[in-house]
Amino acid sequence: MSNSLKSTYQKIILPFELYQAKHGAAPAVSDELLEDDAGVRRSKRRRSARDYSSARSSPVDETPHVASPAASTASVGTIPDACEVCRSGENDEAMLICDGCDRGFHMYCLDPPLDAIPTNDWYCDSCVLSAGADFGFEDGSEYTLAAFKRKGDEFKRRMFPEYYAPSESAYLAEPGYRAEPVSSYLAGPEMEGRVPEDIVEAEFWRLVASPYEEVEVEYGADLHSAQHGSGFPTSERMPLDAYARHPWNLNVLPFQRASLFNHIRQDISGMMTPWIYVGMCFSTFCWHNEDHYTFSVNYQHWGDTKTWYGVPGRHADKFEDAMRAAMPELFAEQPDLLFQLVTMMSPDVLLRRGVDVVTCDQRAGEFVVTFPQSYHAGFNHGFNFNEA
Repeated sequence: MSNSLKSTYQKIILPFELYQAKHGAAPAVSDELLEDDAGVRRSKRRRSARDYSSARSSPVDETPHVASPAASTASVGTIPDACEVCRSGENDEAMLICDGCDRGFHMYCLDPPLDAIPTNDWYCDSCVLSAGADFGFEDGSEYTLAAFKRKGDEFKRRMFPEYYAPSESAYLAEPGYRAEPVSSYLAGPEMEGRVPEDIVEAEFWRLVASPYEEVEVEYGADLHSAQHGSGFPTSERMPLDAYARHPWNLNVLPFQRASLFNHIRQDISGMMTPWIYVGMCFSTFCWHNEDHYTFSVNYQHWGDTKTWYGVPGRHADKFEDAMRAAMPELFAEQPDLLFQLVTMMSPDVLLRRGVDVVTCDQRAGEFVVTFPQSYHAGFNHGFNFNEA
């Protein structure tokens, strides 16, 4: 519920509060001005001759408001004379005006640049970074394993249609379509694997870097194996299975002879009892290191590739400095941002700042071990099942 309220606030109420903070009152909408929506949006987005003789438009309903002469005079003074990036006042037709702070930006000066005027409210990076008091992920829906696989398969086909036969895309739209059963993944280390891994990786980072595209995925993350079941055999369920006592069984691994967990008399979920993770294309685990700088181990039972990025523990301080330098506004708002597992930054940016970064592609039947204080992050290429 709290996540839903936060999302609603940021999408609906926050723009209204930003408007009131600048103008002191809610906009009054003129019926006459509602007729030409395209013209309204153009006057709102660009600095033009019309802006000097009329009131500024509302960032809430995208229609100009009827203001008093005093208000109109004040708003004229806020029209930007120059782009905040290049400091040039030329090329008015390419100038965007931020709906939060009224500063101007040439569309070609943005990073990445824009080719067209946004169709909805547009905020500069400073307003975006300062608007949110906290960050996080919303709760998703509940699925069976088969239903989540269908969702993941449909999403990946929409993202990469050129790698699927047209007939397959058509079948997906039919109500009676049945995706490949989950049991097909259980016969061994298999993966869907139609889209090349480098293509998926390039598209993932393109989307992360773009502030103007929105893609929503879901991730079955941090699911307690005691509630949902482990992918490894356990001595309670399969006492005769030799792997139920194998030292690399993640239900057994925490209790090896030298492990300090043998001296803890209560369960620590995710450390003494494994968690399971059901991924889909682009579902992500953001940069973090483990609590108390412990090791971590992750095993992929089946499914598509999981790509990992890691920073050696010796570079942890340098990594944190690089993150703060790259996003000072975010860290000013949230000093403990790296503890929240909600921040993603390209390895290329870290490498340019002198941070060592390694990568690996984990496939079915493989373990990935992270070392103490090592920051790591990654994403899934498609439907898969891991345990950690």
